[in-house]
Amino acid sequence: QYEKALDEKFPAWTRLTALWSLGRMEEATLLAWERANSGEDVAMPIALFANSGQAEKAIQYFEERWDNLADFEKDVPLLGGGLNDMLDVAFAYGTVGNEERFNEAMERTRVALDSLDELGFNNPQLTFSRAVFFTMAGDREKALGLLAQSIDSGYVNGTELAAGWSALDVLKGEPEYQAIEDRMIEHLNRVRAELGLEQLT
Repeated sequence: QYEKALDEKFPAWTRLTALWSLGRMEEATLLAWERANSGEDVAMPIALFANSGQAEKAIQYFEERWDNLADFEKDVPLLGGGLNDMLDVAFAYGTVGNEERFNEAMERTRVALDSLDELGFNNPQLTFSRAVFFTMAGDREKALGLLAQSIDSGYVNGTELAAGWSALDVLKGEPEYQAIEDRMIEHLNRVRAELGLEQLT
């Protein structure tokens, strides 16, 4: 239902995802810049570039706007919804081989995840983010377990686990990963059947 999701009544993230999924990257990029320039979502270009094979652009944008990760975290508090944004920063730096910045971004993410644990936060979206973190940390077994937990708790990420999360691409081809994705699609199709929509694969 990507075309319907382009309606202005939907949040910008929904519209960005729809444009991205439809292959309309120029429009998606314009929306990301619009949100960033207005101050409404300064991290949106990072997510778009980091997860569409344009890590260098993500880093260029980051370094033109912030001197360091501490300043970024002030503008995009990790406990205020910026956890996934820091993961995108880490992924971008990891992609270009900047280990120092990658490790610092991962450590800041880990501290935030530990804090959320202590506060008792636990939901399928957060579990999915944890899975992304452990994938990037190189712990595939932990990551797959968290992906399964997230999906089996009802989380749906379209028809691809890695949609919008290129860090998960390294898990593609693993039987357990495919089985988790299959369960997610089965859940999605059960809901679509209830709504009278066609089945997806």
